[in-house]
Amino acid sequence: MESQSSSSCSSSSSSSPPASPRYKKRRNATDCDVRVPAKEVDSQTFASNTVAALRHALEQSSVCLPLTHLRRLLSLLRIPLASASPAHALCDAGFLQLLPLLLSHSSSKVVKKSAEAVGLLAITSYEVSCRLAEKEILGALTQLLYKSEVDVLLIAIHSILNVATSESSCAALREVAGLQQQLMRLVSFLADTLNEMLKASHTDTFGKPPKFLDTRGSIKACALKDANVGSHEMPKEDDLNFLLSIPPDEMAELFDSALAAVNTIFHDFGLVDASSRPDVLVSLQSLWRSAIQFQSQFDGDFPDTHKVGPMAEFLRTPNRRNQLAKLIMKLAMQNSVQVDVNTVHARRIFGKDQRSVEHFFQKHWELSPARINTAYEKLGLSSFLEKIAGSSPTRMLELLVDGMMACPPAVADELDLSVLYKDMEQELGLLPVYNQDIRLLQCKSGLEILYPIESETPSVSSRDCVNAYTSGNTVVVRGLQFRWPEISAISNGLAVELGQVTVGANLYLTPPGAQGLGVHFDDHCVFVCQLRGHKRWDVYPPLEQLPRLYSFKTLSTDLINKDCATHYDLQEADVLYIPRGLLHEARTERPEENVKVPSEGSFSKSIASCSECTSDEFPVEKTSFADLNGQNNSGSNTSEWLGASLHLSFGVEVEPAFEWEGLLHIALRLWFHRDLKQTPSPVSTNPCNMDEICETLLHVAIRNVGSNSHLFRKACILRPSCLKQNSIDADADHMFRLMLKEVRESAEFHSAVKAYQKGLAWLDWLRHLPVGHFNPDCYALETSNQVLENTFQNNLHRFSQEASFLESVEVQDVLLCNFRNSRQKVMNGLLALHCGCWMYCQA
Repeated sequence: MESQSSSSCSSSSSSSPPASPRYKKRRNATDCDVRVPAKEVDSQTFASNTVAALRHALEQSSVCLPLTHLRRLLSLLRIPLASASPAHALCDAGFLQLLPLLLSHSSSKVVKKSAEAVGLLAITSYEVSCRLAEKEILGALTQLLYKSEVDVLLIAIHSILNVATSESSCAALREVAGLQQQLMRLVSFLADTLNEMLKASHTDTFGKPPKFLDTRGSIKACALKDANVGSHEMPKEDDLNFLLSIPPDEMAELFDSALAAVNTIFHDFGLVDASSRPDVLVSLQSLWRSAIQFQSQFDGDFPDTHKVGPMAEFLRTPNRRNQLAKLIMKLAMQNSVQVDVNTVHARRIFGKDQRSVEHFFQKHWELSPARINTAYEKLGLSSFLEKIAGSSPTRMLELLVDGMMACPPAVADELDLSVLYKDMEQELGLLPVYNQDIRLLQCKSGLEILYPIESETPSVSSRDCVNAYTSGNTVVVRGLQFRWPEISAISNGLAVELGQVTVGANLYLTPPGAQGLGVHFDDHCVFVCQLRGHKRWDVYPPLEQLPRLYSFKTLSTDLINKDCATHYDLQEADVLYIPRGLLHEARTERPEENVKVPSEGSFSKSIASCSECTSDEFPVEKTSFADLNGQNNSGSNTSEWLGASLHLSFGVEVEPAFEWEGLLHIALRLWFHRDLKQTPSPVSTNPCNMDEICETLLHVAIRNVGSNSHLFRKACILRPSCLKQNSIDADADHMFRLMLKEVRESAEFHSAVKAYQKGLAWLDWLRHLPVGHFNPDCYALETSNQVLENTFQNNLHRFSQEASFLESVEVQDVLLCNFRNSRQKVMNGLLALHCGCWMYCQA
């Protein structure tokens, strides 16, 4: 009998004990036996007996007994008792103190059951989860990640995920030495292995390995020089080679779990230490690129698993793509290497030489339209055009859209990268969103009609785009500065040249004889670069000069004076500048139509003084699409391009902080912070600060004055590098004083109080100034408050006399630098998701 008992113990250490009389007899003969209690047995008693038995077994260095009790404990946790919470009872009985010993036990089965117990305990309640977040327990769990057993790895990662249900538990996990490094090792190794599997699946399915466009230099996140991973030289992970023997579905599950653990514990931007493992980003991007390439072959319709192997399931889950995209985004946003700022090519948009550039800024910038003849290579767009050379319009749409992901919009006036990331993370990795990333529309009889897509989700596919295009719709691909690094560099260069934060880029493809948008105006200045074909533009005088950013207004067609139109027929390599506020529309002609282009006239007298805008002003030698691409274009079906148009539009957004009015707001904030003593003074029934309210009212008054004067809304470009001015324009200080005088003479207390009550969200950007704390809360004010009005008038007079121009410019420069830095990091992250995902162009 003893030999049988010994044999049973030995067997139980390697397999589940059989439900046999012999096993029951051996178990009942155990001195430390604890039966699973009936419902009427108190869980407190059961927990105390179980913990005592486990402690005794550990002291005796037994292997079988801890496993026996752990099985019963797990059974208890899965079926909660009615009398009390078993989890709380176990914690109170001292089970948590035994966990570090159990998790480091010599038996892998004891270790697995102990880790499983941690996971079950963690999800019973928030309190228990927090009690589990002890350094010794979490450290022992982390050590399981170094085990060469897949089952142990999976259970350990799942238990860690269950513990990470609260911020306090996540914070405790982040303090565990080696946890992040080992999770990142697993993620990197599994990403490389899965990438090879995806490539093999691609070859088996399509008979050839996947190919991608040449994206050298696409984003520096993939080529960290200091890390020596530009050629994707992975560090040797010999201790992880045991993972190569597991089935693909188990490997995908393990990768999912490790990825979810990283994103859950290190959920916020900046919590993942990208510098410790720079190779991880390269591995993840390679896997991401292969997944997007494989997915694009099916135009969004994933094949059955049995046709392409188990890796098809890897692509089928949006959450998996989202988890992968989130980690890529976080790692790339932390990258200190910036995307190139191409100011040389950006400057070519303004003219061929320094004289032309100066003429553009004197006569056209924010005043009147201008057409500039240039060349593709001088705009820095030759490489982009080479990628789509030889493609018909429909094929080009497939190449562009099949590699696209959603680019969620970021909060415009936010600097905190954590806030920016949180605002976007749920949409990362998703397919392009209709009307956000891609628009499909046409204008008929002056009305814009959106193309209806047949989809249960908001996503849009290349098939939708092709169908819309062949039906006469214009296809608009938005946010190209986040998708194509060459265009991103030009956008950044334009932003630097024009003293702004960002410049957007949209691509427009219009079929022959069609019009996408009706007559409209933009709240940003536009540079239209005609890439292929030609397009006729009609530009009309503005209804409002220099409208503010995001100032959406209903446009009445009755107010449009089409008799004052200026006509432009843009040919390949032409650039058309349209200031914000100017009404315009564009259309293509049918190939059989004989297009007669009217001479370019001038605008109405409202802007006649600034309307010297003939095409002869900025001549340079033009390069045609065929000349640029040479033999690459020979395979293109040129007949499909007859009458069609492809143009790239750069939109210069002048944000409120970087208008002249914004400089006045900065000056006012500085003046109050420096010169006024903050003494609490009650106003009406609200205990608040009189001077603080007066400052806010003055901000509102400045905005009211700016609403009536377009000069306040002009872009504040004080050091235009394109004009070779390293110092501030000598006339800028004089302009500043004139605007202060206008504020002093035109600011009105009663209208400021009325506007004050409508809300102050437009002033939110002032909180980013490195000057004290600005709190633009609204209080119930009365225009009859004489004390407040007197204080307002007194502060208005003092501010207009004492405001510092140079100090204000310095603070504005700091703010501009901070905004550019945060936006650049977001751009790095989104570019990393598109790096290398553009399809190979050759058939």
